[in-house]
Amino acid sequence: EKSPEPVTKKIYDLLAKTISLPEKLGKKYIIILDEFQVTSAYRVLKENDFHALFRREIQNQRNVCYLYTGSSIGMMEKIFANPANPLSGNADILQLGSFEEKISDEFIKKGLQSSNKKIEKNALKILFESTAGFPAYLNWIGLRLSESQKRNMGEQDVKHVLNQMLNPASPIYQSIL
Repeated sequence: EKSPEPVTKKIYDLLAKTISLPEKLGKKYIIILDEFQVTSAYRVLKENDFHALFRREIQNQRNVCYLYTGSSIGMMEKIFANPANPLSGNADILQLGSFEEKISDEFIKKGLQSSNKKIEKNALKILFESTAGFPAYLNWIGLRLSESQKRNMGEQDVKHVLNQMLNPASPIYQSIL
């Protein structure tokens, strides 16, 4: 089992001062904390104390709205739905669904376009059929395709990346799931 990620007291104090700033200024803020599930293993003073300390800092704030995002649904639910966690009940849980095919296609095309690459229609079709428009999978595949030396992505390119992602023997498969 992995040991908890250390978060030094100085770093935590910086975070506490940062998140208390909107309240002190009397302004309304939205603070977005992405991939928040990784904080489950953080410790400041003792093992797994980050959430208790974080809650102490935010519980009386009136001018701040927190948006917690994370790609590990199960871990996020453990944080916000498990009564044993200090942050339980402190957030509404909203799971985002898959993209429709048209949005999925645009997502991939725009992502590849930023790397001066294109993708064929039939490759997009295979991609959508294989991922069902699941955003994390689309993002991962899009990043792998953008790393390619090729400028035009076709069926074989998509199948190659999908094979890496969907093959249980692949180390990439293990890292995604």
